[in-house]
Order: sequence, then C-alpha cells, then structure tokens
Amino acid sequence: MGRPRVHDDKTERDLLAAAEGLLAEGGAQALSVRRLAEAAGTTPRAIYSVFGGMDGLLQALFRVAFNALSADLDALPVTDDPEADLLAAGSQGFRHWAKTHPDLFRLAFTDRESRVRLEPAEAGLQAFGRLLARIRRCIDAGLFPPGSEFEIGLAFNAMCEGLASMEARNQLMAQVGRDPDATWESSLRAVVRGYRRA
Repeated sequence: MGRPRVHDDKTERDLLAAAEGLLAEGGAQALSVRRLAEAAGTTPRAIYSVFGGMDGLLQALFRVAFNALSADLDALPVTDDPEADLLAAGSQGFRHWAKTHPDLFRLAFTDRESRVRLEPAEAGLQAFGRLLARIRRCIDAGLFPPGSEFEIGLAFNAMCEGLASMEARNQLMAQVGRDPDATWESSLRAVVRGYRRA
C-alpha cells in the first residue's frame, strides 16, 4: 500500500492564495520559500512537494493568471458583429481581468524577474488563442487581410498590455486627462482601423 499524500489539493490552493497575497504586498521579489510557508501555515517542504520549488510555484501562478483571463474572455458574448466582439475582448475582457487581478497582471506582464526565469505558460498561449479566434472571425467577414491574425493579435495584445499598465499607474487620467473608457475604446479601435482592408 502506498504512502498517503501529505500535501493535497487544499495545500496547493492555500499556497497559491498565500502567494497572491505576498504578490500584493511586495511583488514577485516578496515570494520566498520561508515567507510563503509561513503565510500559508505550512512548511517549506510543502512548496517543494507540491510545486517542486519556487519556479514551479511561479509557473502555477502564471496558469492561474491566464486561466482567469481566458475565463473573462469566454464570458463575453459572441454577436453577429465580429469587429465589436474583438474590441470587447480588449476593452472589456482584458481590461476587466487586469483590474480585478492586478497582482497577477504585473506578474505575467511587467515583473522582469519572473519573466526571465520562466518560459511562457501554456495557459497564456491558450488565452492568446482566444484573441486570435476573434481576429479570424474578422478575417472571415472580410475586414482584415487573410493570414494576418498573428500580426494583428500581437499589436492588439501589446496595446491592451500598455493600456492596462498605464491605467494601473493612474496615468490614463492623470497625464492624458481623458476618461479611461474612451481611451481604451479609441486606442483599440485605431489598431483595428489600421489593419482593415481598403
């Protein structure tokens, strides 16, 4: 008979929740085996048992982050207007995710230390695939040139990342002096307009 698991799914959930809390307090640099074990009410051994170490924990946090982004994108309605649906993926889906998960957003997109230590998470590619699917609908409707979905996806995603980062630092209103809703809408619409077929 095998040995019973000492660290189960609840331990994993507790560690991930504690890690998010530490991210909120001090970013990725606040994550250490000792601090995380204390915050989760467990032992350092649990982190190695569940995740194989801190890099494994960070990878798990990436999955949590991008799974939440995918969920926000999946929650958006699909209408008979593919361009409006694409714009909504940024101004509603991505923006909502970045505002409701600011610490995970920073970990995934702006924290240099975590980005250089890890390869892109599969969950991140899946979230990006949801954006590409909305772009392909625009291509099928004749709005964009065939075969342009990846190029447009990169530009659209870059705009979303930049806008979310600015909004997180309160720069949309403080420095630009515009309503964030209008800024998201006009900026994303400019990207879409730039790629539209003549």
